[in-house]
Amino acid sequence: MDRRSWIERRWQALAAVGNPAWMLGYIRARRRRLMMLEQELGSDASSYDASDDNSESSEGLMDEDSEPSSAEGAVSSTGSRGDHWEGEYTVHGDPVGPGRMMYADGGYMECCYDEHGRPEGAYRIVDPRGELRRSGEFWASAKRPGRVRVAFEDGGTVAAGADMGNAPHGRGTYSYPGGDVRVRGRWHHGTFVEGVSEGPTAASCGIKLRRGPGTPTALPADPLTPDPYEAWTVRVGASRIAGAGEGLFARRDVSAGELCALYSGMRCAQAEVDAREWDACENTLSLDAGQEGLSDGEDMDVDAPVMDVPSGGGRRAPRYCASLGHKANHSFLNNARYAPLFHPRHGAIKCVRAIKDIPAGQEITVRYDYDHGWGNWPRPNKPVSARDARVMRDIMRTVAAPEWYVELLRQWLCAGVPPALLDDVASDIPAAMGKRFPAELRGA
Repeated sequence: MDRRSWIERRWQALAAVGNPAWMLGYIRARRRRLMMLEQELGSDASSYDASDDNSESSEGLMDEDSEPSSAEGAVSSTGSRGDHWEGEYTVHGDPVGPGRMMYADGGYMECCYDEHGRPEGAYRIVDPRGELRRSGEFWASAKRPGRVRVAFEDGGTVAAGADMGNAPHGRGTYSYPGGDVRVRGRWHHGTFVEGVSEGPTAASCGIKLRRGPGTPTALPADPLTPDPYEAWTVRVGASRIAGAGEGLFARRDVSAGELCALYSGMRCAQAEVDAREWDACENTLSLDAGQEGLSDGEDMDVDAPVMDVPSGGGRRAPRYCASLGHKANHSFLNNARYAPLFHPRHGAIKCVRAIKDIPAGQEITVRYDYDHGWGNWPRPNKPVSARDARVMRDIMRTVAAPEWYVELLRQWLCAGVPPALLDDVASDIPAAMGKRFPAELRGA
C-alpha cells in the first residue's frame, strides 16, 4: 500500500468517528498529524514512515510496521491508546462488513466497511454511559448523501444530511430537549445557517432564526427575535421578590428536569469580568469548561467563557429577548438551576432547568451560587446567635457577592437558618426550620 492511500484510509476512519465530545482532543491531534503528513508528501514523500503514527487506534490488522498485513477473517486488534477493534478483515488487511471500535473510556462505535475498507452505511456512536450520541449513514463513494443524527447530553438532537466529514450538512432539524419545539433549516458543514421554528403554540411557530452567537463586543444576532421554546414556556413580568425588578415566570406547567429558558449574550473573557465592579456583573454567567458543541468551533475550548447581558436596557441591550434566562432572580428556595446547553443559534451556552415541578404562573428562581467564603466560621451547622455578632461581621466581609446578596444572606442567617442549609441547593429550608422559619422570608 502506498503512503498516499495509507493516509487517505486514516482520513476516512476519522470521518467515520465524527466528533464525539469525549474524543475531540484526540481527533484534532490526528487531523493535525495527517495534514502535516500530506504536506510532507508534497515535498518529500520518502521522508514518511507509517510506523511514526503508532498512537492511532488500529482499524485493520497491523504488522510490526503498522501497515496492514495479509490476513483474512475475524480479528481483534488493540491500539496503543487502549482502543479495541473487533471485526472481519479481507486478505489485504482491510476491514470489511460490520464491526465495533471499543474506546478506552468505555464508549464505542459500530459501523460497516465496504469491500475497499471504507466506512459506509449505518453507524452509531455510544458514549461511556451507554447513551446514543451520534448515528446515521456514511457513504464513502459520495454518490448519495449520508444522514447523521446527533444527540446532546442536554436532550437536544440534530438530524440532517451529512458531509464527507460526517457533520450535519444541507437540510436538517434541530429538536429542543423534549422534542416539542423544532427548528427546520439549513446546515453547512456542521454549522447552523438559518431556519424556521415549529411548535405547539402559535407563539412558537414561524420564528425565523439564523446563526449568530454573541461576541466580546456584540450581543447575538437578531437580539430582538425571541426564542421559540421560550415563547412557549416562559414570560417576563414584575418579580414578586421585593426590590428585584423583573422576573421570569412559567407560561405553562413545567416538570422537574425540564428546560425552562436559555442564557445567552455577549461572550466575555473571565479576566475582564473579574476586573469589573459588582454592579457591572449583574447578568454574567460562566460557562462550563469542556462544554460540548456540535463542531470543533463550538466546544468550550474558547477564550471567552462568560455570558453577559448588559443591564439597564442601554444602547447595547435595548429590549434584548433572544434569550431570557438572565431574567431569573436569585432565591435560596430556588425551583430551577443553571445547566449547559447546545443551541444551533447561539452555540454552547447555559440554560435554566427546573429542579422541581413549576406550575403555570409561578416565578422561576435560581441559586446565583456566590462564594460565601465562610472563613473561620466556628459552627457552620448551627444558627447564628446574638453572641456571634462579631463572627457574623467577619463572615459578611468574606462573601464575594454584590451588596444586595450580602444583605439577603445576613437576613437569612439572623433568622436562624444554618449556613449548611444555605449551601445545599436542594434543601427544603422551611421544612427543616419548622415554625422558626420567618414568614417574611418564605417568598425570598
